[in-house]
Amino acid sequence: MIPLAPLSLGDCFAALPALARRYWRPLFGLGAAAFGLVYAVTYLYSAAAVLYLGSADPYIDLDQGLSGALLTVVAISVSVGALLTLLSHAFVSALCPAVLQQAVLGRPAPTAQTGRRALRRVPALIGTLLLMALACALPVLAIAVLTLLSGPPTVLLLLVALPFLVWFWIRCSLAPAVVVLEGAGPLTALRRSFRLVRGSWWRMFGIQLLMSVLGTVAATALVLPFDALGAALPTYGDTVEFLLGGLLLLPTVAGVLLSTLLSQLTAALLYTDLRIRREGLAAALAEAAYSPR
Repeated sequence: MIPLAPLSLGDCFAALPALARRYWRPLFGLGAAAFGLVYAVTYLYSAAAVLYLGSADPYIDLDQGLSGALLTVVAISVSVGALLTLLSHAFVSALCPAVLQQAVLGRPAPTAQTGRRALRRVPALIGTLLLMALACALPVLAIAVLTLLSGPPTVLLLLVALPFLVWFWIRCSLAPAVVVLEGAGPLTALRRSFRLVRGSWWRMFGIQLLMSVLGTVAATALVLPFDALGAALPTYGDTVEFLLGGLLLLPTVAGVLLSTLLSQLTAALLYTDLRIRREGLAAALAEAAYSPR
């Protein structure tokens, strides 16, 4: 399915549909379960909050400002949603390299076993993602402080910082694969990703940018028909509209899952490619593929 040789752009394009066809159960099944849990919890909480606030104060008027109770509900909803989103993204980011490793070896990826392996690496992956986000947030915070102190145009400073953020993110983009496939901790994974990407930044940037654009286009194409359907539906009342809104959000969840899988599988493929090119991984993989389990 995946050649044990340096991968070209065409190999990456061919590998992704092949992975989706053969390993659709762990990829789409577990991925949908993770993202669906986030959707279900936040949606049910929002529904319960709307019902509670409506019964507590049927004449609540958002135009008059947010009450203390409403602020509490919104704060809890945002906090829980952010936590669940981080957990689900970390799980899917761990799932993709775990599946890819089995694909490279030509082996099946049982759903339960693959899910357990991904779960074991979620804490380390969360630490890695938080470190990456923190490193990207520091320049933005520095720009905000400078803006408050001296008042230069914020947009210009952000444009200056943008190249650094892109450079840094690409250099760190292999860290999730390192966490899962090498069992590394967050700091070790980031250092390892920096070393692997050295000398191949532009190639990494071009392929990942292309795949990100394709993922965004595919997700948008999935969501747009349902958005148009929602806009065309007649008004049935608040309750029915709330239920229909929840159903019409499902394609959005599917689109986010699709783009996340595409980006993480691409990063895992590039990790494998760089190790084949620089560390002779192909021979070790071939030996492992034909050795008894």
